[in-house]
Amino acid sequence: MSRGAGGGGEETAANRGGRDLNSVQEGNAGMGEDGRSGFAVETPAMLAGASAGVVARLLCHPVDTIKAKLQVSTERGAHGSFTGLARKVYVTEGVPGLYRGIGVAFFGSAPAACLYFAGYEAMRDYLRGRGELKGTPFVADFVAGVGA
Repeated sequence: MSRGAGGGGEETAANRGGRDLNSVQEGNAGMGEDGRSGFAVETPAMLAGASAGVVARLLCHPVDTIKAKLQVSTERGAHGSFTGLARKVYVTEGVPGLYRGIGVAFFGSAPAACLYFAGYEAMRDYLRGRGELKGTPFVADFVAGVGA
């Protein structure tokens, strides 16, 4: 890849999906073309994170609803088991009873997952470009996951 000015064979950030691969490989991850520090916004990662947050919330909310009902129950063992209470809620309140309170959780899960995914991607790219972590993508990915 040519880094010189002009030249038809020069690869741009646009045709690389927005990532400056040269700077990551050379240890300058997180540096803009103008030399200032900062990470490019990872739009695909943000969209994937928001989508994953919404899907996870939709799938897991009934479990959280039953868990919350068990936690606030004043009588010990009044509902029997988790599955027993789930059956009772479904029979008495239907599917809407399992999704009670999803509005607040729904609007919190998308932004949270969006920020997590974007933070992970930015941190991973930065760490992979660091000299002491070059050649150890597993360590960089692990640390990025913990840090995000």
